[in-house]
Amino acid sequence: CQHYLNSSKLVIIKGKIVAVIYRCVKRGAKNGTFCFILIFSRKVT
Repeated sequence: CQHYLNSSKLVIIKGKIVAVIYRCVKRGAKNGTFCFILIFSRKVT
């Protein structure tokens, strides 16, 4: 059983750099696992 599952990916879409970060954090038996996705985008200059 993994406590932390992290993956991040950098992609370039239509001239923008997009970072997609997927994260799972185990909060204990009561709360279960909390997962969230962060997306950052920045224009390529």
